[in-house]
Amino acid sequence: MKFMSVVPGYWEKHYTAGNLEAINLNDKTKDATLHLKDIKIHPLFCLYLEGYFERMYQFVVGKEGRCRETKCMLKGDPYHEYVLKAQKIVKKRLKSRKKFKDWKVI
Repeated sequence: MKFMSVVPGYWEKHYTAGNLEAINLNDKTKDATLHLKDIKIHPLFCLYLEGYFERMYQFVVGKEGRCRETKCMLKGDPYHEYVLKAQKIVKKRLKSRKKFKDWKVI
């Protein structure tokens, strides 16, 4: 999949520290695993990177995704691991607006 080959290049384009490796991609579910090595960062930046990878996933794959850090170097792991999962978008249909007809706008 294109995502796996593009992600490390985007990292190198935006950051000069650390090495990002795209480890795994499930073609059926579109779930991906990323390893970020050789970088020690503040815990808040770990959260920032979750959003960064979510947007990168959306940009490359064209679907909404959720990202979570599952391993962190600050917790003793050998690398930061981010797991991306395709998000299922459920469209809910409003059954009826009748319950709102008696409401008045003030």
